[in-house]
Amino acid sequence: VALIPPDWCWGPIQAARLDLRDKGLYRWPPHINLLYPFAPPGQPMELALAALAPAAAAAAPFDLRLDALGTFGGRSRGVLWAAPSDPAQLSALIALQ
Repeated sequence: VALIPPDWCWGPIQAARLDLRDKGLYRWPPHINLLYPFAPPGQPMELALAALAPAAAAAAPFDLRLDALGTFGGRSRGVLWAAPSDPAQLSALIALQ
């Protein structure tokens, strides 16, 4: 389960990923993993989506500005991360998990 930003946000994100030589640049869109993995191997996607539907329906919309960037994992398996610096936005994002 992941959040994917709107297309109009992708430019600077993709530029940073290109500069950092992100190996997943052309494989995955910019995203924030909320749950990974979220379903047991072999479980039909319909069952997983049905289990997530009530939680998704109960989540209230909120604004999210990802203005803090960093990396972890090292040179061969580094990951670029982005997070909100606003504590209220970070709390709302964590609550989704």
